[in-house]
Amino acid sequence: MPASERGQRPAWSTVLGTARLARAAPSERLALVRSTPTGLTEEEARRRLRHFGPNEPVTPPSQRPLRLFLANFTHALALLLWLAAALAFVAGITELGTAILAVIGINGVFAFVQEYRAEQVVASLMRRVAVRARGAGWPRAVVARP
Repeated sequence: MPASERGQRPAWSTVLGTARLARAAPSERLALVRSTPTGLTEEEARRRLRHFGPNEPVTPPSQRPLRLFLANFTHALALLLWLAAALAFVAGITELGTAILAVIGINGVFAFVQEYRAEQVVASLMRRVAVRARGAGWPRAVVARP
């Protein structure tokens, strides 16, 4: 590997580079990622693996269910609703205060269920991801590690 390449990040590893890669024509994309229509040679694939590490999807950190549940009751809108409920009770409008608390509770439960299910789906998909790699004469399916 040339000294000028050592330690440099690839052009597509930044947000602007990713946007440029997405807008580029297919032939330009190959040039941006320094590849060819036939793929990488075995030697180049090994060099990139050593230099950049494995090309794996990034798994988002999972949150504990209790923390995820409580987060639905402490975001900015929920805090404003808590304040509104407290003011309603202080003003003696218990029906309004109770209704606001019900809205907070129902919203928190539904949001938690939706977020928890979405997190489970993402985790399931990440376990099933298989990356297809194509090189000069060596098509392979590489299972991504979670």
